[in-house]
Amino acid sequence: MSAVISRFGGDISKIGCSREIVRKRWIKDRTDLLSTIKKNYHSESILMIHWDGKLIKSLHSHKKFDRLAVLMTEDCEKQILGVPELSFSTDQAQADAVFELLNEWKLADKITGMCTGM
Repeated sequence: MSAVISRFGGDISKIGCSREIVRKRWIKDRTDLLSTIKKNYHSESILMIHWDGKLIKSLHSHKKFDRLAVLMTEDCEKQILGVPELSFSTDQAQADAVFELLNEWKLADKITGMCTGM
């Protein structure tokens, strides 16, 4: 990264480009973008919610985690609402996670159908 910055005339001493700085900035930018998308999202169409749980290996350790992919379809367009980590992949934990995402997106009262197992 420093070679690219130097090549385009940037001053390396004024730019933080360590992995941790880049990671923190990436997380902040993604969080800000998600907040903007959620805030500006509005729909009057028929909405269908789909979810499915998967056991995913961590990128940073040898542990595996239960994740729940939750998507919404609207007029054949798909929008991922989230992929929360679950402590236990019980039916109740999945229902709670789906309901929490629907509330975050302010969609709980707009859903006309639900489907599990994508």
